Amino acid sequence: QDFTYRADFFRGLKNTLTFVVFAVPLLIVIPLFIAVLIDIQPKGYKFFRALLFMPTVFSISSVILMWKRVLEVETGFINGIFKFFNMNQINFLGSQPWAWISLLVVTIWWTMGTNIVILGAGLKNIDKAVYEAAAIDGASYIKTVFSITLPLLVGQIIVVFIMPLLASFNVYGQPALLTVGGPERSTQVLLMVILDNLFDRPYVASAMSLMLGAIMIVISLAQAAIARKR
Repeated sequence: QDFTYRADFFRGLKNTLTFVVFAVPLLIVIPLFIAVLIDIQPKGYKFFRALLFMPTVFSISSVILMWKRVLEVETGFINGIFKFFNMNQINFLGSQPWAWISLLVVTIWWTMGTNIVILGAGLKNIDKAVYEAAAIDGASYIKTVFSITLPLLVGQIIVVFIMPLLASFNVYGQPALLTVGGPERSTQVLLMVILDNLFDRPYVASAMSLMLGAIMIVISLAQAAIARKR
């Protein structure tokens, strides 16, 4: 029985780490790319920034209900298009790797708006004279990005790294409501395992919660060290 609990814990931790490893880098790279595009073409940037930020104000339940209508096999919008063109339908929520891809897409769409705003504000604060000087020196656009833009955005990048990192370790709503931990518990994250044991075996849930808390403390200490160094 104890072995079963340990297996459940490590499976949940593995799935949580899988989500963290893929979600956190994407929640930095994609918002940064979009923020740079908006900064290059400033016309209408307030509209696009507001449009991309809008999903963050939705509740997780409304987000999942909407995306289920898009991703379901029989009635989903995407599979409806596939069916119209006589293409094979995809079980986005009940097969791998599509279940993980669906979770990542939903999470990025729902949460990236905040990171876009933070990174966009950092880009607006960079003196354009620096770019003009680099252009006079003959620096290419790619070199300008890596030599000027990214170094001057380190503070904002640290912020948009820490927030998704902590949130990703506490992920629950997306896998619980979208894939229900499936297929075959391959997306059952650690918080889902903890809640499954909470009422019947509270001592098991408490031990798992302490382990998750210890991981979060280590991350917080590392975050504080990085902030002090910066």
